[in-house]
Amino acid sequence: MIIVFAETLLLEGGLRAFCWIKNKQQSPAAVYHDILGWQPVPFHSQVSFYPGYGEVEFTSQTYGFRLFGDSATEKIKILIIGDSFTQAEMISDGKVYYHHFPKTDPNIELFAFGANGYGTLQEYMILDRYIDKINPDLILWQFCSNDLVNNSFALESSSYLHNNEMLRPYYHPATDSIELLYPQPYSRWADRLIQGSYLCKVLKIGQNIQMAEKFGSIEERLTSHDSLFIDAVKITGAIMAKVRKRAAGTPVVAFAVITDDFPAVDDSIFSRIALAQGMHYIDGINQALASAQKEGISIDGFKDGGDEHWNEYSHAVAGKMIYDFLKANNLLKKKR
Repeated sequence: MIIVFAETLLLEGGLRAFCWIKNKQQSPAAVYHDILGWQPVPFHSQVSFYPGYGEVEFTSQTYGFRLFGDSATEKIKILIIGDSFTQAEMISDGKVYYHHFPKTDPNIELFAFGANGYGTLQEYMILDRYIDKINPDLILWQFCSNDLVNNSFALESSSYLHNNEMLRPYYHPATDSIELLYPQPYSRWADRLIQGSYLCKVLKIGQNIQMAEKFGSIEERLTSHDSLFIDAVKITGAIMAKVRKRAAGTPVVAFAVITDDFPAVDDSIFSRIALAQGMHYIDGINQALASAQKEGISIDGFKDGGDEHWNEYSHAVAGKMIYDFLKANNLLKKKR
């Protein structure tokens, strides 16, 4: 027992030393946050090579935004909020979907925030924190299939695919309250151990990967008629009602990134949520990319050993489609 305990301490210490050295060589892109769970680091800069994406030059700006323009400008200010597809760590500066807007229309000023693993509630909390500083003329909201998991404590606790073993805020519509919780809880003591131990977190993430490979994850078998799914949609709708209220008279336009790992989710889910709040919804992006993929065009990093995040081609397609929608619907204008 003493030997096992000593070996565990050595492993824990080794992991902590490794992470300390790594962070000294390259500062982390995100840090823990006692309200948001975690947040991107402002003024972070890195040059990395990602399989399927190549060499990427990534920088962040004020407050951890990928882009934070001039809030005093007379240009049309667009605030973009999303998750890892909007943070786009695997896409170089100037090539993310929203970078294409001012290339077409120089009268646009951008404020773009995205964070790996964020759910809709965390994104709302970012909106709530910065909307008054920016005073945008338009809000562009990026959903993702896994938002339904990240927004639901019960669903995320049941997931092996989309449980990143981090404390996350969850919204309780019945009480209009927010609670910071660890998904897939065991006990208060065990949860704190996993959160505080590098070794426990690595082992737990590894266990999730093995369980997903062996048994699959709940997303793969969940249908739109299951209670967990229905509740997740309701929670997401309730959060977007808060977004609509906080945005006040500012138009909100939404679109979704639909991934293959949650078959029950499609554009119609997020379209209904957005339209129910009087928001605009951009349909067709996922269909356009799926058509391109059928023609042999690479739309993500899978083909070359990467992952499902959009590559430069997909960002360019999405950027054009989003801009065209905003232009066609007369949404690129200053608020009165």
